[in-house]
Amino acid sequence: MSNGYLSQKLSIIGLQSEEYNRHPEKYTYRAKRHSIQESIYGVDSDMSAIDIARLRLWLSLVVDEEDFDNIETLPNLDYKIVCGNSLIGFPENWNSPAFERIEKLKDKFFAETDVEIRKTYKMEIDKEIADRLSSSQRIFGYQVNFDFKLFFSEVWREKEGFDIVIGNPPYVRVQNLPHSEIDFYKNHYDFAWKRIDISILFFEKALNIGNKKTTISFISSNQFLTTEYGLKARHYLSKNRNVFKIVDFGSLPIFQNALTYVDIFVLSKQANDSIEYFKINTLPFNISNNFIKIISSELSENIWILESSNEIDILNKIKKDSIPLSSFAKSWAGIITGYDDLLLFNNDKLPDYIESDLLVPVLRAQSCDRYTYANVTKYAFYPYYFENNKTELIPLDRIKAQYPKSYNFIMENENLLKARKDSRITMGDRIGWYGLIRFGTIDKFNETKIVSPGEVKRNKFAIDKSKSAFSCARVFQLILFQIPSIYLNY
Repeated sequence: MSNGYLSQKLSIIGLQSEEYNRHPEKYTYRAKRHSIQESIYGVDSDMSAIDIARLRLWLSLVVDEEDFDNIETLPNLDYKIVCGNSLIGFPENWNSPAFERIEKLKDKFFAETDVEIRKTYKMEIDKEIADRLSSSQRIFGYQVNFDFKLFFSEVWREKEGFDIVIGNPPYVRVQNLPHSEIDFYKNHYDFAWKRIDISILFFEKALNIGNKKTTISFISSNQFLTTEYGLKARHYLSKNRNVFKIVDFGSLPIFQNALTYVDIFVLSKQANDSIEYFKINTLPFNISNNFIKIISSELSENIWILESSNEIDILNKIKKDSIPLSSFAKSWAGIITGYDDLLLFNNDKLPDYIESDLLVPVLRAQSCDRYTYANVTKYAFYPYYFENNKTELIPLDRIKAQYPKSYNFIMENENLLKARKDSRITMGDRIGWYGLIRFGTIDKFNETKIVSPGEVKRNKFAIDKSKSAFSCARVFQLILFQIPSIYLNY
């Protein structure tokens, strides 16, 4: 390392050459502190996550320190690691004189050593930010509690966006989102098409806040690669050739208790001729040079088949000489309770407060595996009957007369049952408020059928003869209409 280069680096991190010569161990601490203070920004909607992130950054500084009595000041992470919804901000091209005022106040705040004066600056910054956020509903027609350029304006002034964006987009069920939030996403994100998947909106946001040379790395659900709602995301990413690396974990348990499959996606704003696709089969893992090269120009808005050219050729030949499943089988929708904690039960702990006639076996994703019969693990409250080729909800007065325990269960939980939502409709607005969100059809449940989890990395087709319902979206069923059901066993 040349003396000139070293002096330049020491100057950047605030360490004089003489001090470095006396205490070279301070270089590591100062370099880390400078990186944390000047280069790392973060946002999360969970305040506890913010506290943990700040604590870990501070611990990363002191972990190698031996002399705690003379440890230097820890970096101030106010206005660096903050709490907010990073998807709902000001319009992309919005600019305000307040950005510059806040930035100048922050410079004074971070440079000031007097505690009382710093408090004054902090109050001024907080007021400026609060004024901008509180007026967002009036100006834009929606409420904002965080905006990247408002909180981190210096990043755009100095770099025109972030050099690197790293994240783990949350997996949020759309049923848990307010309708106003869903409307916002559909109106402001190109990737929000058909059904909302929060995770892919973070890809679009990252591309918007990154500068021209940005690198984006997310570990995220890979469902958008093959689902209908991922079409717009696939169209954009394939057209602009943003993706240059994918690490596929298949069905490996990366996140505990998560049913979704995840990949690591690495993107850039610069066009990439090919994608390095890594298939991981075991944990822990190492990235090697053993990857499949996917030609970017061969991908489109259609489902992404991430295989080698030879394997794709084989698949195309199979399709060409095959009869599609849809020509002799049909898929049917299953049930959605709207409140599994209340209406779904383990098969080894069935409730004694509901008559058995109003319980139906339910297949979940875990119930299905290849070369076997589906295994019933759950039961659901199911107040329905089959008559005149229709599945009908049992009237409440009839439940009261014939199933008194179930009637008491319904009335004791009336408020919870009425509060469930079916898209934008609250169940309390329906006459049959005590029924299921989706109830399927009893005659289809009673059929011998093929069942499979909705999300799989390998075939898990199983046979069901238990007359079970099945979890909508989590399990799909196929009923043959041209081949006798006896052939299902083979």
